Amino acid sequence: MQYKGEDLDLRVPARGGRDVRDAPEIDLGTGRWSRPLWSVPHEPIWVDETVLQCCNYAYDIAVAHAAPEVGLEHLVHALTRVDAAARILEVRGVREGQLRRDSAALLASETPTAQSTDRSAPRRSPDLEDVLRRATEVAARRGHAAGVDDVLWTILNY
Repeated sequence: MQYKGEDLDLRVPARGGRDVRDAPEIDLGTGRWSRPLWSVPHEPIWVDETVLQCCNYAYDIAVAHAAPEVGLEHLVHALTRVDAAARILEVRGVREGQLRRDSAALLASETPTAQSTDRSAPRRSPDLEDVLRRATEVAARRGHAAGVDDVLWTILNY
């Protein structure tokens, strides 16, 4: 599966781990990147399958609402709609039902910017990319791709 948008290079590592040929800056001894990924706009963003599903769902929400950008509000709502992510939210003490209602209300209150005949594909917002890159940086310290826990931690701490 690939990200539906064309402006983010989201990658899921092959089963068994990350392909270090695609990520030459990783230190195999420590599992850390030699430079922060969130500061390098052209590096791939390594995510797990659940985060990729959430990003694709967020993209679909942005398209459905004729939003010009896929933003954090779309990602947060998607975290509540993808079952695997919603279970993680519940385990972490996040009331996903309430978060789903609140994020849906926020999305419904946004005014679409394009008429249905003028629609173009939504771009990723700088905040969305920054959160995903920072989550990847957090996960890379463990030698993993970014998961829901990493994305949630990043949203809450940055």
